[in-house]
Amino acid sequence: MTPHSRQGFTLIELLIVSVIVGFFFSVSYTLYSRVRDAGDHHANRMTFHTAASRILREWREDVTFCQEARVEADGQAMALLRFDPDGNEQWVRYERGKSGVFLRRFSPQGNGPEMEILSHDVVDVHFEPVEQGFRVRWGVAYSDGVKTMRWEKSGMAAPLFREK
Repeated sequence: MTPHSRQGFTLIELLIVSVIVGFFFSVSYTLYSRVRDAGDHHANRMTFHTAASRILREWREDVTFCQEARVEADGQAMALLRFDPDGNEQWVRYERGKSGVFLRRFSPQGNGPEMEILSHDVVDVHFEPVEQGFRVRWGVAYSDGVKTMRWEKSGMAAPLFREK
């Protein structure tokens, strides 16, 4: 037997190395995509909670300083009579719009064209009178294309006015 001098790698050695590298790449990509999806889920949840906190803060302020409050019989909307900064009476109406948005409408009657969209993808809104004030609850659906998540938020507020 004569010793051969090796000039490079054999085809089998190259195939084995490429399979090993491919395996590690696929494992690391799977782990990376799970971490990225978890980060996206957390970011969407934080966006929802930030928006929900803002909505609750505005709603509580409107309820606290309203002169009169009405909840529709089905609980799907609530109208509040309050005074605007100029001292004029103004109705504020909270409701779920037809396209799944949570709306806040302003007008002398509470159903005028001036409105603010508070949240998108709202699946339900419910208002109810409770012993000392009112409760609101709403749910938002979020889909990332693979699974759909539903987040809910609720809050209570009591007006300063007292009915006689």
